[in-house]
Amino acid sequence: MNWRGMEIDGAIFDMDGTLIDSMGVWRNLPELYARGKGLTPDPRVDDTIWDQGMLNGAGYLKRIYGIDEAPETMVQEMFDLVVRFYQEQVREREGIRQILEELTAGGVRMCIASATDEWMGKHAMERTGLDRYFDRYFCCREVGEGKETDRIYQTARAYLGTDVERTVIFEDALYAARTVSAAGFKLVGIRDAWEPGQKELSSLADLYLDWEN
Repeated sequence: MNWRGMEIDGAIFDMDGTLIDSMGVWRNLPELYARGKGLTPDPRVDDTIWDQGMLNGAGYLKRIYGIDEAPETMVQEMFDLVVRFYQEQVREREGIRQILEELTAGGVRMCIASATDEWMGKHAMERTGLDRYFDRYFCCREVGEGKETDRIYQTARAYLGTDVERTVIFEDALYAARTVSAAGFKLVGIRDAWEPGQKELSSLADLYLDWEN
């Protein structure tokens, strides 16, 4: 299929920030968790605590706030906050359904490649009804590596049975877009207000969508 000037047979979509408008809940999760515990958010805490993983981030929150729970319990409680958001509030990104309809009509096979575990992400997909467009959901935990490497994209591409040069990947995160570009995939960059690297993202992308929500 020729889609917006690109010859493609398969499409791989990130979920958070690409299919759904959800990056705010992840970035504000430390504050949401603290408030849920009846605590005043500490200004020293921001979303960079997740850079070393959720468990280490929870351990940091435990020390800062003097929380009694084990870090593993805290992580589950935070995941529960995200799941509740996915179940009750999350919205699809503006314009994404039109793209999915276009690709479906063109016979393009599609799957999801997300850093969010499938057991969580399925709630957002079911709430928005976007799940019906996709053959498969891959997550970083399943493939054993994050999006700093191309393993999840190559795994998804192999499932679709498409060649790299005829596979397009939709991403809103700059670090993931760098991986996609280096691996030789076609890239659609999607603007998300929570991603500061928009200039580089747009320069890497074969197509850049400057969406507002």
